[in-house]
Amino acid sequence: MVAGINGHFGSESKLRSNGLVEMVEQEQAQLTQIVHANWSRDNAFDKAVKLLKRYPDLSVIWCASDTMALGVIDAVKSLGMLPSKDVFVGGFDWINSALISIEQGELTASVGGHYIMGAIAVIAAYHDHQQIKHSTILNKVSYSFALDLLSQANIQAKLALVQNLSYDKIYFTQLAELFINTNKASHLPLLEKLELSLKSQH
Repeated sequence: MVAGINGHFGSESKLRSNGLVEMVEQEQAQLTQIVHANWSRDNAFDKAVKLLKRYPDLSVIWCASDTMALGVIDAVKSLGMLPSKDVFVGGFDWINSALISIEQGELTASVGGHYIMGAIAVIAAYHDHQQIKHSTILNKVSYSFALDLLSQANIQAKLALVQNLSYDKIYFTQLAELFINTNKASHLPLLEKLELSLKSQH
């Protein structure tokens, strides 16, 4: 049984929750309710307490931001339950406190990589202009691209990379090449592409 905690009533929140609805349908899970907490940790805490009391069998709470996800973790613990055991909680954004929470076994996962969206859009435009077949864009109608997932399964291997990642450390010519379809690394997830593109590797 799944519930969602979204941000505000707006297009960004709607796009994020659309992904939740699509995944729930694919997995044939039961989506109980999506509520809004206006990106606030305190509001997410209050909403999560109500959801957990309203739906005793709730096992997954999806959040549209890490800040709200951390509020949900607080709520889970306040009710005497164990995060990532009794209730699995996921967020977005890769904020540092969320990454530490994943490392500590509380937050289940966080989706991120959107901060590099501008650079990837430029790469996509360049490849299109040069008529190079590439895997940068997943959907040319919405111009969406693949984000990446940090979870308890990979946090130890990827934590230092994400915490220290910045634009000035990325060799963007190399990153662009990794999205070309003929490149054997084109199928790799975003984080692995970024790791291969670090200036320290060249």
